[in-house]
Amino acid sequence: MSRTIRECIFVVLCLFSLGVNAAWVTKHGLTSAQYQAEFDKYVAQGYKLTNVSGYTVGNTVYYAGIWEDTPGPAWVARHGMTSSSYTNLSRYYSKLGFQQIYVSAYNQGNTALFAAIWDKSNLRTNAKHDLTAARFMQLNDYYSAREVESKS
Repeated sequence: MSRTIRECIFVVLCLFSLGVNAAWVTKHGLTSAQYQAEFDKYVAQGYKLTNVSGYTVGNTVYYAGIWEDTPGPAWVARHGMTSSSYTNLSRYYSKLGFQQIYVSAYNQGNTALFAAIWDKSNLRTNAKHDLTAARFMQLNDYYSAREVESKS
């Protein structure tokens, strides 16, 4: 569901009027090295990464990130992962009790790359990648039906 600018402004105004005052930082247009430097800087200051997006302009990969100064469970994040490294790290972090809470897929040439965040929250997640359109629709129907059933 997308929101209009007016709806977003209303939400932000409501959050400020309710006293939601978490510090946050957003950066975009960062190369991998610049992103890593910003990541290291804000994590050292106690911020946690809550959103990361990889994207390509021409043949150059850029990153955007949002860091928030809010408490929460332990977390880890990685960027520039190939499909196999993403899969292997997801399995590894899962064994350590982490769940994927955010993923961004993007291309560099013909190579699919991933940036992701995992944490030790109690969210129920199920991540899949390298799906055909038919398999995506099949899984979408399956999980959509399960969500409807759980709300009934």
